[in-house]
Amino acid sequence: MDVKRYILFAAGILFGLSVVFIYKIITTHPAEPIGNIVQNIAKPDFDISKAPSQSIQGKILSMSGNIFWESRTATESSQISYPQILQQGESLQTGDNGNAQVEFPNEAEIIMDAKTEIDFIQTLPTEFVVNIASGSATFTKLNDPLEIRAGHLLTKINSGQTKIGIDETGNINLNIISGSITSAYNDQNLVSHEEDFNSPQRFTFDDLTRKFVF
Repeated sequence: MDVKRYILFAAGILFGLSVVFIYKIITTHPAEPIGNIVQNIAKPDFDISKAPSQSIQGKILSMSGNIFWESRTATESSQISYPQILQQGESLQTGDNGNAQVEFPNEAEIIMDAKTEIDFIQTLPTEFVVNIASGSATFTKLNDPLEIRAGHLLTKINSGQTKIGIDETGNINLNIISGSITSAYNDQNLVSHEEDFNSPQRFTFDDLTRKFVF
């Protein structure tokens, strides 16, 4: 065997040994587990218990009877015996003998009758939307836009005070005490409608047929 072949033969052996050596190192000292890598990623600065910083907080001005409150982190409402701060994403409910007066500064004043549930969907200054799930309440616009959703009807209070309630059949009763409102809905053919109404006026929105009844 000449020198050149000897060198190539030796190089081949060394290469093979190197591969085996590297493999043993990798299997003996594996890379850091993926789980550890995930844990090292910075956690987002987000707290589900707190509403967005730009949202407006409300307060219960007065309450009587049984009042139930559902926080942002709760899965069901619980009875309260003293006023709570109200945030976006929370709900307030009055019992059979309950009444409550709520205020969101510069947005709305809400007087809740007995057996009423209101969900504070969005409490931003530029878009304040609540949902009345049951019962009836009187809404007063204080300054910024105020919208109330009930069934398939969305009502914007342009000015003044309006009482909105859902009866046992699911119909939505509106009583424009002062000022004016704009109501919007989609009919059964999914065609959008928008109508303006002025005070004083009472009428009903049939949520099943999607029509106003005067």
